[in-house]
Amino acid sequence: MAELSRSRAINSIKSAVEHRISARREMSLGVIVAGVTGLLTSFVALHLGLSRMAVRYPLAVAVAYLVFLGYLWIWLRTHGLRIRSEARNRALDISPLDLDVVQFPFRLDSGAAFEGFGQGGGFSGGGGGADWGNAAAEVPTHAAAVAQVGKKAGSGPDVDLDVGDGAWVLLVAGVAAALVVGAAIYVVYIAPVLFAEILLDAALAGGLYHRLRAVDGRSWWRSAIRRTIIPAAASALVVSVAGGIMQSVYPHASSIGMVWRAATNPPPAKH
Repeated sequence: MAELSRSRAINSIKSAVEHRISARREMSLGVIVAGVTGLLTSFVALHLGLSRMAVRYPLAVAVAYLVFLGYLWIWLRTHGLRIRSEARNRALDISPLDLDVVQFPFRLDSGAAFEGFGQGGGFSGGGGGADWGNAAAEVPTHAAAVAQVGKKAGSGPDVDLDVGDGAWVLLVAGVAAALVVGAAIYVVYIAPVLFAEILLDAALAGGLYHRLRAVDGRSWWRSAIRRTIIPAAASALVVSVAGGIMQSVYPHASSIGMVWRAATNPPPAKH
């Protein structure tokens, strides 16, 4: 009964979230911030002497994941739920029309995101996020640059692209990158449900759903980790294995860039 009540409450909040904000756009911002942090972590760790890719890459994923959880924490401090006064005394029949996803002034003190709970009222606006249009506009440019490089590689003797036996190593790197990107896309895809669940947990802690006795309350971060730990752990495992494979083939390489150079410019054969 508790799980059924929780599921119904999450579905109602999910509808309110999708009506008020672009959940996937805002989640995309968090994923991008986490990804950039992971890249910077790997760069700094390499320059600090951590050359083993099988260790450095999962470390970067772990730091990126912590930053992602921090983004969710900030998001909860700037967004919350408000239940309309006429629906405040109902238990299980709260509909999406009874809920508002609201944006609060950014404050980091405890409970800042829940100061409006139970007070009724209207909607004060959705949150910000990344602009899909900018990213989409960059894709053709990048594709054109890649096509131009390919054209130059096949048009004359200036570029010697000979992967030889290193082709399968580059394939391993490509598969690993694709799986990591797939994990990120999955997190963006589940954004409405994830935001709804952590909003519910925060609302229960703040007393908004005090009438929902049957709903199982838990810390929001437990729900966030439960929803996202598998893609994060899978990404860490994939990049660790891929890094170990690449470095076993090219022991002197300490980054994907060095692996690419070693694979595409093999040393001349000895006679």
